[in-house]
Formats: sequence, structure tokens, C-alpha cells
Amino acid sequence: MAGRKWIESELLVALKVYFELEFGQFHQYQPRIIEISKLLDRTPSSLAMKLCNFASLDPAMNGKGLKGASNADREIMSAFVADPEGIVAKVEDAFTKLVLSDQYASENTRDTPPSHQLDEGAMSFSGLPPKVTESVSLRKNRVGQSFFRTAVLSGYRHQCGVCGLNMPELLVASHIVPWKVDPHLRLRPDNGIALCSIHDKAFDLGFWTLDSQLHIKLSQSLKNAESDILMSYFGKFGGGALNLPYRFTPNGECVNWHRENVFLDGKP
Repeated sequence: MAGRKWIESELLVALKVYFELEFGQFHQYQPRIIEISKLLDRTPSSLAMKLCNFASLDPAMNGKGLKGASNADREIMSAFVADPEGIVAKVEDAFTKLVLSDQYASENTRDTPPSHQLDEGAMSFSGLPPKVTESVSLRKNRVGQSFFRTAVLSGYRHQCGVCGLNMPELLVASHIVPWKVDPHLRLRPDNGIALCSIHDKAFDLGFWTLDSQLHIKLSQSLKNAESDILMSYFGKFGGGALNLPYRFTPNGECVNWHRENVFLDGKP
């Protein structure tokens, strides 16, 4: 409906779509925008314009997008920058309540991990069903990880930041500072890198890191390895630049932390 004011729940749903899509997809013919705009009872062009407004407010976008953002748009984006975890929870609640029917929600919002994403924040299974508070906590963690994966992978255009592999099923939204280390960094997309499974595992184990210029730095164990296979997976990328995302460039402080605390050659 033209001219109808956006309410908070609609803005939260729009923010979810904003992080799902790439900047070049913010137009009225994009299928996801068409789908969600129908459920919101708005035109695709209206939703696309809202996404462009968010882009103009997103610090990761460096001023791209339209300049007609409302105060409500500013408040939503500022709240996300200040408290990603809190806003992501509100986004998912709004999406469930506003977009999904009660029947569909009951069938599809169970406590199952998002596909293709390691559940770093989950508790180990003890053979007993989780308590209610544990169940809520697990669901919040998994919802957050799903959001984190979507935001990070879309920023890298669904390609590995090292080798360029572009098969989403084999990609991981890898945390630079691990999930368990700092709750405030868990859902910040600039604390993530899109990596294929093998480069993600090697990154987590400290076999490679990034320098201050975001170039790939290999550990001595990889440099000294006399293996054609290791050379093809790692050696040829050593010293090269990370394939940077169009938004959410890796945070420098997070990269420094990884280099000093995880990288095998950086540990005391």
C-alpha cells in the first residue's frame, strides 16, 4: 500500500532480507523481494527502496544506497551496529510472527541446526533433553548462527575468500574470533570470513592467518611441507590477498587477535 508508514516489525523483516541479498539484487524484480513484499502487503519497489535506505546507513557499505532513510530506518540500523545479537533475535521473532502462519511456524521453527553451518555455540549432548532455559538458549544460538552465515556469505558473494570456490554447500561462515571467546563479536559479520571447508578448518587450527593488509600468511609448517597437494591447497595462496567482500571487510582488531592467539607461529 503506497504511503503506508512502516512499522517496527516490518522494518525488522526488511532488515532480514537486506542481509540475505547482495547490493546488486536490491530491485523490484528480485524473487526474494517479490516474495516478501507480497507477505508484507507492499510493492516490490517499496521493499527494494527500503533495502537501499539500509545500505546508505550501513557502515560496511561506505555510503552506497539511497539517501532518503527515515529516522526509524536509522534507529534499526544503529541498534544492529550496537547490539547485533539483540537485534537478530528481534528480526527472527518479527519474521516468524509477521510472515509465517502459526501452522507453518510450528512445523519449521524446531531446534535444528541450520544447514551447512557448524554449530559452534551448541552444548554437548548428555543423553538428557535440555531444560527449557537451555532449549531457548540453543535456539537463540542457532538462529544467530544462521543469520551470521547468511550475512557473511552474501558479503563474499558466496565464494571462498581464499580459493574462490563458489559452491555454497561447501562454504562456512568462519569466525575470526571464535564464538565462545567473545559474545559481543559472535554475530558481527565483520568477524567472519566465507571459506571453503578445508580453508576454514586450517584457519581455525592456526595453519594460516591474515596480516595487517589482509594478505594470507602461512605457518612455517605449511611453508616447509614438501607436498604437491598442500601446495595446491595452500602454498600458492601464501602472500596473496584475501578475496575481499563487498561489505563486512574483516575487522582489524579481530584479525590481530587471531594472528596473536590462534596462528601457530604467533603463539608464545
